[in-house]
Amino acid sequence: MSHNILITGASGYLGGTLLARLGAANLPPYGKLYALVRTDDQAKAVAQYGAKPLRFDTRDENAIRAAVIDNNITVVYYLIDAIHSTAQTSFIKALAEVKEKTGQEVHFLHTSGAKIFSSFAGAPTDRPLSDADPHLYDIQKSQRPAIGLVQEAVNTNCTVVEQGEKHGVRSYVFTPCIVYGKREGFGNPISIQTVAVVRAAKAAKRVYRVDTDRPMWPVCHVVDTVNLYIELLRRILSGENPGYGKNGYYLAASGNVAWDDLYSAMAKSLAKRSVITDDSVALADDEALEKMASALGVPKDLVALNLGGRCTFTADRAGEEADGARGARDPPPYTQAKFRRIFSSWHIYALVVLYIGFNDGNDGNLQLAYPPWLKEQGYGVKEINIYPIIVEVIWQQVEAPGYPKGYPSIIALSVMLLGIAFLIRFLDNRKNKPKGRVDYGA
Repeated sequence: MSHNILITGASGYLGGTLLARLGAANLPPYGKLYALVRTDDQAKAVAQYGAKPLRFDTRDENAIRAAVIDNNITVVYYLIDAIHSTAQTSFIKALAEVKEKTGQEVHFLHTSGAKIFSSFAGAPTDRPLSDADPHLYDIQKSQRPAIGLVQEAVNTNCTVVEQGEKHGVRSYVFTPCIVYGKREGFGNPISIQTVAVVRAAKAAKRVYRVDTDRPMWPVCHVVDTVNLYIELLRRILSGENPGYGKNGYYLAASGNVAWDDLYSAMAKSLAKRSVITDDSVALADDEALEKMASALGVPKDLVALNLGGRCTFTADRAGEEADGARGARDPPPYTQAKFRRIFSSWHIYALVVLYIGFNDGNDGNLQLAYPPWLKEQGYGVKEINIYPIIVEVIWQQVEAPGYPKGYPSIIALSVMLLGIAFLIRFLDNRKNKPKGRVDYGA
């Protein structure tokens, strides 16, 4: 029996782009595609993309049950509310009834947000937080944000997983991050995050940053984000059993951006358009925060929630599952993306140089000094296990016949590492070069 699919939020920025791209996605065969709508205009719009419009109240459990069961819907993509869990629970219960009736596996995807895995949500930010971490559900369960609304969103992620397990429904927690680029299809043309930055800048008459340090946040183009939605759907329709439940967290991210860099780009663009007069970025004071809060319609204390923060959530699961689908017996301890980050960051250089010192000072016995030092510096178990392997391989190459011995080898080692780093950056830049000008929506 083929799957019937329901997409909610098809008039939104992500949902509209998803619906627009499904037709050309060359998906495995499925039954019918439905889209939840609120108006006649939306019904006409979704029909143009091959979706049958459905209109019902997602606050009404009976209405949800009727829509799902009457149409034998087996896959629900939920893109309309990351905070509350009532509708999600109703959808999961209805899907369970379809499964009981048809014997077919049923699937529920909940769209969350990177804020729920950030400093605002009490998530770990002192290290990369992988979406493939087998303990991610437990981490979320233990998070205690200071902001009640964020706590509710964290609880919703956990509720989706718990209700899926309880009712035999395969659940997925899909997480967009900072999304940029113009949407395809109909609906919101740009990300609400971009709108928030512009509104705050217009009200305060310049672009302000809200963090005293230089925090990073995952970032992804709208098309790349939607492609992960589609790839997950492809695997569901193909019966490839993508990770679900406590192993079903998916972050859509192609890299990271510093908020300061985003602010700077926005300031220059807004000043060029005479929206503001000063293209420099300053730290927001109380007066600026008041103006920004008024423009955003939030209390002053919540301005930073909309315009800053630190998120170290890392996209690994999709790559690891793709490796598994291609026949890899076990996913590697570090994905290709993580190796890129390791070799492109400064600390691998420092660690290798320190390793040389440790190796020479301990008669070449790596185990005596290097891992304990990593542990003392606060590195996690994976880093303690993998970094020595990386530097040992490099060390062996540098110490091979033909290379200078001892401390002069640092020069050869540095050249090798720099070459690796520049090659990786060059290849990544070619691979990820945008089709046209990258614009954060200004």
